Amino acid sequence: MVYQEKKTFIVTYVIIISGSITLLFNYLLIPLFFSYGAAWANVFGSVTNFMLLAIIVRKYYYVEYDFIKIFTLLFILAIVVFCDIKYNNFPEMYSLIVKIGIGLSSLLYIAIFKKEQFKVYLKQY
Repeated sequence: MVYQEKKTFIVTYVIIISGSITLLFNYLLIPLFFSYGAAWANVFGSVTNFMLLAIIVRKYYYVEYDFIKIFTLLFILAIVVFCDIKYNNFPEMYSLIVKIGIGLSSLLYIAIFKKEQFKVYLKQY
């Protein structure tokens, strides 16, 4: 990867870029959305960091991505976020529903994409 190719200066530039994006979005979003703005600014900076490193690392080490799995997980995450926004008026019940939903979606992910590991897990119990 980048570290093995002795090109660690690239990582420095990526960190500077993603940090700058985080600072910019903090400056723009915190006055409007307070702590939510800070959280979203951090998300934008982290996503930028990941995307830049993923693009750069592919030049040195090919990684095959399974986009079906990635989009499935993003869809499940979008459902959880939607539930968070829609049903935030019921904190105790919502918390229980979200925990059950995350647990079931994790099991569904394992059952669909990691069948062999799921079978080994079931045999243990």
